[in-house]
Amino acid sequence: MPAEIKKLLDIWFGNNQAKCETFELFQSKIQEIDKKLNDYSRLKKVWKGGR
Repeated sequence: MPAEIKKLLDIWFGNNQAKCETFELFQSKIQEIDKKLNDYSRLKKVWKGGR
């Protein structure tokens, strides 16, 4: 599990202070990570296809 996601989960489930953070913020972070992963896999495909 990427450290970034683990940190988010620790924050989300770990302490009560963090539970005050909105779910939208949590969701947007997940989408951001998801986009990075998609960009990465697209880059990999381009890289493999271009060789």
